Amino acid sequence: MPTLSIGVPMNRPRAGLLALLAPLALAPACGSEEAPTAASPAPAASSPAPGVVTVVTSGFGQEDEYAWITAVVRNDGGAEGHFVVVQFNVTDASGKLIASESQTEGFSKAGETLAIGTQITVPDGAKVAKVEATVVVESTTTDAKPFAGVKVGPVAIKSTSGTYKASFTAENPATEPLQDARVGFVCFDAGGKVIGGASEFPDAIPASGKALVTGDLIVSTKPVRCDAYVGAPV
Repeated sequence: MPTLSIGVPMNRPRAGLLALLAPLALAPACGSEEAPTAASPAPAASSPAPGVVTVVTSGFGQEDEYAWITAVVRNDGGAEGHFVVVQFNVTDASGKLIASESQTEGFSKAGETLAIGTQITVPDGAKVAKVEATVVVESTTTDAKPFAGVKVGPVAIKSTSGTYKASFTAENPATEPLQDARVGFVCFDAGGKVIGGASEFPDAIPASGKALVTGDLIVSTKPVRCDAYVGAPV
């Protein structure tokens, strides 16, 4: 009958051997030097906002619970090809902040002026008294390319059943159709105060041709003048 041998497995060190090896494992090697610690990279400096943009004027128009808040902004240089965000803070007569909203567009060339606005719903029957516009030029770039300026004809204002529309003829001098142009209307009272506006995005203005652009206005009262600005697609 075969005999069975019982012993310590070869892969398990005996306690005595462990006691001898432990000090050697903990001791540093002769003549060795501690490796220098690599310096952490300095945090990257944030890029300054590109370009200089001026708020020419701003304001609002209100009809019942709806208001149009808008700003006319000008690229004084360096913001072309960048997104520009206009942040609006809307307050009532007591100075209470009743709404905040923003709208993003893009400049395609230096010296360009755009009307940037958006519609809001005014909460709880409040009356808008003031709009403050703050402009931020983002470091991210748009796909907008400089384009031959669209010729804006005289803006006509029409009233229908208590609502107002503004329209003009846009003329595209380029040899290719201009698609998805961005049109902003800004309207004024007799004293030159902004009283509302609108925006439109015509599908196309024909190459070397014309298109009639009409906007449904939100205004506080009958406007005596509306201006239109045409921006490149973004």
